[in-house]
Amino acid sequence: MVQTHPIPEVALNAIAEQVGRLFPLIGGGWDPPRQVPKPDQTYQVWFLPADAIAAGTVDFLARAQNTERWHCQIWWDSKPMFVARFIVRNGDTSDLELRQVLINEYANSIDEAIRWVDTNVEGNPLIRILDIPSCYITALWLIDGDENRLVIARLPPGPQVLKRLEVYSARAFLTKVRQKR
Repeated sequence: MVQTHPIPEVALNAIAEQVGRLFPLIGGGWDPPRQVPKPDQTYQVWFLPADAIAAGTVDFLARAQNTERWHCQIWWDSKPMFVARFIVRNGDTSDLELRQVLINEYANSIDEAIRWVDTNVEGNPLIRILDIPSCYITALWLIDGDENRLVIARLPPGPQVLKRLEVYSARAFLTKVRQKR
């Protein structure tokens, strides 16, 4: 079972209400839900700059930066339909501000990766979302003691040296990414 950073339920409900108010603005023929969307697990969002990969050292994850944003899967009609990205104001996890909403496919990719990790990864790792824009990759960063591993949740279309839903050590991930470049 994976670990997440805890966010109070009252704060998650506030995020769900903020997302629910956006439904009429999202477009695409969405009807506002009859009930408030259901928030699920939350994860810190980290960012890996291009120079961290270019440096080529195994400790490239030490260069990852906390974005101060959080990622929350939002469920509606028994499916992960949205990702809400929000910030914690004034260090108070009960005071959240919605900053970004990503629709459907993104939520599905992350949910699929989380379920895969729950089923296929031993131990009790802490999960962070790791965005790597220079490679167009979103990964689950698994932290278990001193061990850092990555599971790719999203890749760009086309041939890839990395595969979704496979565990990579930091070294293996870096080797493959640098091979692609």
